[in-house]
Amino acid sequence: MKTSKQPFRQPEYQRAWREANRERIRERQRIYRKTHPKKRREWERRYQVKYPEKIRAKEKRWQERRKELRKRILERFGAKCFLCGKTNPSKRSLELHHKKGFLNQTQLGGPEGSASWKTLREAEEHPERFALLCGHCHALISFLSNNPEIKNVLLGLI
Repeated sequence: MKTSKQPFRQPEYQRAWREANRERIRERQRIYRKTHPKKRREWERRYQVKYPEKIRAKEKRWQERRKELRKRILERFGAKCFLCGKTNPSKRSLELHHKKGFLNQTQLGGPEGSASWKTLREAEEHPERFALLCGHCHALISFLSNNPEIKNVLLGLI
């Protein structure tokens, strides 16, 4: 086997260079994806057609990770409504309420759940920012929080 005398042609050198410049490579990839969205979509479509089993396996792994994360969050918050204390054996009607009132109020219910991964991670890392509420209490708080006087009282409760 003929080896190249040029070091940049050798696999060990290339591997070491990629490792040392990982962030630089990723940044260039991000820029390319932003500036060439059509090419990116074409590539994704071809990949999905060529490797559907890989896509399904990846989605299944993400579902499992989200289920485990939801379980840990429910355990951390006690699996009951913060206001009324109501528990649900299936735990599907319990929802995360962001105390600061952001728009990402999310449910923990359903077979796959509707809470985003980012919100679930934030709830795990910063539980003081969230309250676990039943659907009724969450709807009540969301409806009543439009009134500034009631909103201050509710923020004091949660």
